[in-house]
Amino acid sequence: MSRALSGDAKDALARELPESAHCRAALRAGLARYGGSEGSFRTQRPAVARLYWTLLDDRKSHAIVKAPGRRLYRAPLYEIDIAPGDEERPRPRARCDRRMELRAAFLACGSVAEPLRGYH
Repeated sequence: MSRALSGDAKDALARELPESAHCRAALRAGLARYGGSEGSFRTQRPAVARLYWTLLDDRKSHAIVKAPGRRLYRAPLYEIDIAPGDEERPRPRARCDRRMELRAAFLACGSVAEPLRGYH
């Protein structure tokens, strides 16, 4: 059984937490910006949901809710309420924070195709 390259890449990136606090804040804000909808962060990857939950300051008031999938392959959605102010944060200026925003964009809504399979 083959695994998806995109899912493996997202799981590997979700396991690595940035060391500095400002990078963690930029990653959390990026995940909220690119994966947020109607006041909650949504993803199909449980590892990405755990990453966002780990980055929250007040974890006790936020829970990961597993909702049945409605779209592609009926994969379940994992939802977490977005922390106040994360969607409205300005774009990062520091180079490391811009990298965290790029990482968040890939984790929230990006994909990678396997090179040997060609265009789909």
